[in-house]
Amino acid sequence: MKVKVLMDDIDNFKNALSYMLTLRKLCVLRFTPERLTIISSAVNEPQIWCNLDQTSFQHYEVESTRNGIISMEVNIEPLFHVLKNYENVKQDSLLLRLQRRPSDNSNKQAIGNKDKSAVCLSIIYEEFVTVTTTISHSFNIPARLLKATSDERIQNPDIRNENVHVAMKITPLLAPFFKRIERYKTSDTIQISANKLGYLNFKVC
Repeated sequence: MKVKVLMDDIDNFKNALSYMLTLRKLCVLRFTPERLTIISSAVNEPQIWCNLDQTSFQHYEVESTRNGIISMEVNIEPLFHVLKNYENVKQDSLLLRLQRRPSDNSNKQAIGNKDKSAVCLSIIYEEFVTVTTTISHSFNIPARLLKATSDERIQNPDIRNENVHVAMKITPLLAPFFKRIERYKTSDTIQISANKLGYLNFKVC
């Protein structure tokens, strides 16, 4: 099992995490040979699915016995903060990889049958302080691998309906909309209207 992602431009990845954080911190990262899918999904709550094609990254390598699919549940808030810190320094490319979660040597006996689903996303980059001086930064973000049965239950919502003909790029302006859905989710009706100027109006009934 292997995940190795190298990126010199983190904008798409960081912006996707930023959108997700408007709803919830706990998300699923699904790595496949073709893309990284970030999923914000919970029962009876709004969902966001974001696909980042492998061409979005400088280097993208995923290997697993499950047809190259690796899915994990992660608190994306610390991951987002690491990316923001990375932006603010003079740096080289950022490396993201999957590894076993470090364990305390003094506690090895107590965790002889350790949970194999407990892993971490390791983030590594170097900061250029001067021409001759660099500082290596390394962060471990705890994650939990999902079993195939659990991952397969997370399905992209089917919107192939003859009455649905809306395709739009998610912008920061939609963040308040999702928050309002969370606030008024006891209501089961949303009224949507549009005009020729390209505006969509949403009304929670």
